[in-house]
Amino acid sequence: MSRPIGFIESWQPHAKTRELLSQVAHIIAEYQQFGPMTCRQVFYRLVGTFDYSKTENAYSSLCEVLQRARRARLISFDAIRDDGTVSKGGGGYSSFHQLLQAFESNVRYFRLRPDIGQPSRLIVQCEAAGMTEMLARMASPYGATVRSAGGFDSVTAKHELARSIAFESRPTVILHLGDFDPSGEHIFQNLEADVSAFIEGMGEDTDKAIFRRVAVTPEQIRGLGLPTAPAKSTDRRSFAGLDGDGTSTVQCEAISPPDLQDIVLAAIAEWWDEDAAQALKEREADERQELQTWWANRPGFDGGDE
Repeated sequence: MSRPIGFIESWQPHAKTRELLSQVAHIIAEYQQFGPMTCRQVFYRLVGTFDYSKTENAYSSLCEVLQRARRARLISFDAIRDDGTVSKGGGGYSSFHQLLQAFESNVRYFRLRPDIGQPSRLIVQCEAAGMTEMLARMASPYGATVRSAGGFDSVTAKHELARSIAFESRPTVILHLGDFDPSGEHIFQNLEADVSAFIEGMGEDTDKAIFRRVAVTPEQIRGLGLPTAPAKSTDRRSFAGLDGDGTSTVQCEAISPPDLQDIVLAAIAEWWDEDAAQALKEREADERQELQTWWANRPGFDGGDE
C-alpha cells in the first residue's frame, strides 16, 4: 500500500482504530494545557491509562494511525509534534503601517527578559525535539532557553553552546532531560565533557558551566512508577541501570506532562532568586508605563503605503 500524501479525504478506519482514536482524543484533551505532545508521549499515556500494548510494534502502529488521523483532519496538527526540523530565513514587513502596528503591540505588551538580575542563566536541554515546545511553555516565564539535542549532538552545536557560556558574565546552568538508558547517560556525560573542554580551550573557567541531570532518574522511576523496557541488545555501553539492573530502561517521554512540569519547575527553582524576580517585575511595570506615555504623546508621522 502506498503511503498517503497531503490530506486524506476519505479515510474510514476500522472499529478498533476508531476506539484507539477516541482514547487519543481523551489524552490530548486532558493534557491540552501543556501544549503539543510527541507521539511517544501519547503512547505512554495510552499504556498507562488504557492498557495499550507496550511494545515497539505497537508504538510503530500508533505512529502510523496518528499520521493518518492528522492527514484526515481527525486530530489537529497542532496537538502532536513529530518533528526535528530547523527553519531560518524570511523576515521583513509588508508595509510601513505593519511596522507601526508591531511597535504599538510591543509598547502595549512590553516585557523585560525574565532572567535579568538572576545569578545564573538557565538552559533546559532535552533529547526529543518534539518536546521543546512543551518545555518552552514551562520554562519561558523564567527566561530559560530550551534546546533539543537528539543523539550525541553535533560538534557545531556543542561548540556554539560553549562559546555562549564563555562570553556570558554569569554561570550557565544546563538542566538536562534524557532517557534512562545507556545512550541517555552517555549523551549527558559527553555533553558535559565536550562543552567543558571547549570552554577551557577558549581560556575560560569551566566552572561557568554547571550541568545537572534533571530526568530521568532512578528516584523518579520509583516515585512515579514509570514503565521500564529492556535495553537495546545492540547498545554495549556501560550502564548501571535501576538498582544494579542494567537491563531496565525508561524513556523521558514516559513522564506525564504534569509530572514533567513539576520536575522542570523544581529544577529551575533551585537556581531562581525570587527577590530579584519581584524587583524586575516592579521595574518592568514602571518602564512599561513610561513607554506607553511616550507612545501616546509621540509626534504624528505619515509615511509608507497600505
